[in-house]
Amino acid sequence: MNGPRASAPSGRSFPITGLLIAFLLLLGLAVIAGMLWTRAQALAAPEQPIAYSHQVHIEAGIQCLYCHSGALRTSTAGIPSVEKCMGCHTVIAKEEPEILAVAAYAAQGEGIPWA
Repeated sequence: MNGPRASAPSGRSFPITGLLIAFLLLLGLAVIAGMLWTRAQALAAPEQPIAYSHQVHIEAGIQCLYCHSGALRTSTAGIPSVEKCMGCHTVIAKEEPEILAVAAYAAQGEGIPWA
């Protein structure tokens, strides 16, 4: 009795499955690479017009809210005006190159174009 014979699996299903798996792996790697690239870009600090250091101001004992007075009222601390900077720097470190650059913005009546 020769009943129906089980046929061998089609050779076509394996290459399609293999290609699909390879595609999904490459897609996953591309997504991970994109996430890492985006994170690196987000963490990279943009070049600023003034070399400002929070650390220097903190070590001088200046409270955050002195410059960032809106920090308690809004979701972002905000950037102080050049006039706020010059309130101290007309006397303190007034001959330093970075302070001279701040003073130049103030003299022109311009804000510092922070990035």
